[in-house]
Amino acid sequence: MSTIRIGVTGHRIITDVEPIWRGAEEALDLIRAAYPGHSLMVVSSLRKGGDRIVVETFLIRSYAQLTIVVPIEESVFLGNFGIEGSTSRIHYGALLRRAVEVVHLPGCQSQEESYRRGKEYIADHCDVLIAVWDGRSDQDIDGTSAIVERVLGQGKPVVEVRAGNRKPGTQESTSLGSAQGQVIMKGLP
Repeated sequence: MSTIRIGVTGHRIITDVEPIWRGAEEALDLIRAAYPGHSLMVVSSLRKGGDRIVVETFLIRSYAQLTIVVPIEESVFLGNFGIEGSTSRIHYGALLRRAVEVVHLPGCQSQEESYRRGKEYIADHCDVLIAVWDGRSDQDIDGTSAIVERVLGQGKPVVEVRAGNRKPGTQESTSLGSAQGQVIMKGLP
């Protein structure tokens, strides 16, 4: 039985998460139906927001496998999840223990460059991508839209779970209202 690797990308600052959870469940069900008889592995850097929602939704299923991509030196990576004992760091540790594989990428000159390369690794090593995003061009040049474009350019399917982003220039999250959590398939068999 071959393994279908599901890459994950998404907005980090999100709100109105219940519809996103439902959308992530629907996306995973659609992928499972599209690849019957295959095992499924989710591939993520476990960033806050959309990545973690998809990973958690996936890991409650009995067939779940997880690969974590660590794009920078591990001590720096852990620091990005808060101080020792913080909720985010404890959460990361719990997810780390569930991983069947951890891929450590060599760091780059900047964290920004390292995270961009981590996203590219996920795009290049997945068979299908789940993108938790608003479907718009990013506020950041190497954000979610760039990864979606990269995966589609490689001829791989993308399942989008619509989610509001943040207001430009702020850390304030937005919702897409009734479109929040909507699932859009691009290229699934």
